[in-house]
Amino acid sequence: MRTGPLILDTGFRQLRRGSRVLPVSGLPLRIFEMLTAANGRIVSRQELKAALWPYAVRIDVDRRLNTAVRALRKEIGDGQIVTVRGYGYRWVASSASPSAGWPRYLAIGPAAVLLVSAPVYWAAEPLRSNRPVAAEAVIGAAELRLSTYWDWRGAEALYRQALATDPNSSEAHRGLAWLYVNERRAADALPHIAKLLEAPDPKPARRAELGWLLMRAGSPDAALAICSKPDERTLNLLSCRHTALAQLGLIPEARETALELLRVAGAEDTVIRDVGEAAPAAGYAMFLRWRVAHFVAPNRDWFQRAQLQAEAGLYGEAFHSLEIAAEGRDPLLVKIGSTAAFAPLQSSPRFRRISEIVLGA
Repeated sequence: MRTGPLILDTGFRQLRRGSRVLPVSGLPLRIFEMLTAANGRIVSRQELKAALWPYAVRIDVDRRLNTAVRALRKEIGDGQIVTVRGYGYRWVASSASPSAGWPRYLAIGPAAVLLVSAPVYWAAEPLRSNRPVAAEAVIGAAELRLSTYWDWRGAEALYRQALATDPNSSEAHRGLAWLYVNERRAADALPHIAKLLEAPDPKPARRAELGWLLMRAGSPDAALAICSKPDERTLNLLSCRHTALAQLGLIPEARETALELLRVAGAEDTVIRDVGEAAPAAGYAMFLRWRVAHFVAPNRDWFQRAQLQAEAGLYGEAFHSLEIAAEGRDPLLVKIGSTAAFAPLQSSPRFRRISEIVLGA
């Protein structure tokens, strides 16, 4: 996968410039992957630290992060990693690059599976924007308030400030859309989703993200329409399709889309056969359980794991994962209120405790 002159070989875990393998591995390589996968979004230091040292208590993670970023810059050059003072870093793609980044993948044998649970962080298309630096800094500050401090009102005010500077800022509309759907304010989110839908012929990753937004706004029928272009079979779009179909109660169709996803993901033939030969509801349930085991890394990504577990009906395990996510202040917990899979959990005191912390309800 290429960004400018750099090529990431995910199979051998090597970063190359042309034919030369760069001495980048370990933490610097993971930072490179996170920055380029963000596709122009500013990645906060808090987000990097949470991913690289999720259970750090007694080590100086700030110093280690600084060292790893310096090591990465030394090998690839300083120009493409922009420091946003007081917040984090942003990858700036080379003008020679057709794509600023790539999706995040998790290896499964010879295949690779896209982590699809949080499209707001892993859109595959680069964000090309000419918005003023001031608007960009405000948007970065809004993301920090929301993901790190769960400050809904502060983030909303900052996104609106960015729109006052640049009324056509897709990132400000995008931020407000996600904020509102996650705060269960679908009516407020829809005008911003509509602005995002005005983009001519959105690329597959952006359409998938719009599909997720529409589902979280309570419109799975609209999400299905936008994620169902027949000649496109990306994992993110397929995941959007089967989820929308399931929310609409179209389980046989959801199972067929799940089978297509399994084939694209390179799942084992026995898994594909078992899912396809079972009754539609049973086969789709098998797929959802398979996804729990293959779409999130062990001992990480606890909110995403909880969402997949809840969709698979593994409610006890979902509670456990949510509580770990809350202990670690997982930034993705801002989605707790809009995740349809958690509906069966919402009457539980355990769920309400977590929700109250995040949403301030």
